[in-house]
Amino acid sequence: MSVKPTLEKLVKLNTVWLTRKDILHGVKKYEIVGNKIHVTTDCGQLIVVKNSRRGASARSLRNSKYRTVCKHCKLSNERIQRFVFKKFDSSLLFDNPLPPVPETPDEVPPGPIKNPTADFYLSIPDILTELGRGIGKAQRELDMNSIDVQNAILKDKELADYGLNATWYTMPEIKFDLRMEYSVTKKTTVNGKIEKIERNIDIIPSNVKYSGEKKSDLKEESLLSIKFRPIPPPQFTIARTEVPNLLGMTAKEAEAVLQEKEIEAEFIFGIDPATEDAGTKVTQQSVKPGNFLLNNAKLTISVESRY
Repeated sequence: MSVKPTLEKLVKLNTVWLTRKDILHGVKKYEIVGNKIHVTTDCGQLIVVKNSRRGASARSLRNSKYRTVCKHCKLSNERIQRFVFKKFDSSLLFDNPLPPVPETPDEVPPGPIKNPTADFYLSIPDILTELGRGIGKAQRELDMNSIDVQNAILKDKELADYGLNATWYTMPEIKFDLRMEYSVTKKTTVNGKIEKIERNIDIIPSNVKYSGEKKSDLKEESLLSIKFRPIPPPQFTIARTEVPNLLGMTAKEAEAVLQEKEIEAEFIFGIDPATEDAGTKVTQQSVKPGNFLLNNAKLTISVESRY
């Protein structure tokens, strides 16, 4: 099982915060206080949540989806794209990052083309990387669809009471037969003397090669075989977590109730967080009392002055 990055590192590298309503805010500053993270947004909101790896806040920042951007934060396109496309070294998310993989140039300098099929050649690492990325993306779409179905069940009290759950699928076996031609290339860098020699094996799918040569009648195809298998759903996705009534409680009382029920919440203070607890009051909660908490949803608690 892969280790997930902490919420602190996700905030630091994304430089944004995503609220329960999927509104994207800029992060002005953040501070770790005990096991909590205090996040101040560019528009002045103070958000206090647990610095968790598995909480809804961390999951939302690992993803790239948002509904709208806070008009008061005035986020630049660069910061939005940093969040959506994760334009940072992802190895920095972990305590012991792996050495970064050198990037392949996006463009090849123009020059004479001797072989009309040369542009189709790829190295073996490139092909394996693209296959792995595609399989991972397909699995993620399957998982997100199952979560959407489970949330639809949780929204319907009658269906949820019947104990219905979404079906989850995995791809336990993927077989890819690639018909290919290969070419061994040798590259040298010369500057008065030979500085570096590289030997590469470049390959090209046979069906691409033959379809590009009108004189050839050869027909070959690459085969991709995938098996789908239903699996038991992850336990956290099917949990029926009923949200308690927190209205009128002090901030610490509400926190104690949520901790007992193992519900993670985002506290938004309309007053100084240093205010004595007796002077605080929960005025709003994002999920109505008695409703189930949806997967990937955050419970937001608004705290104001009692007097």
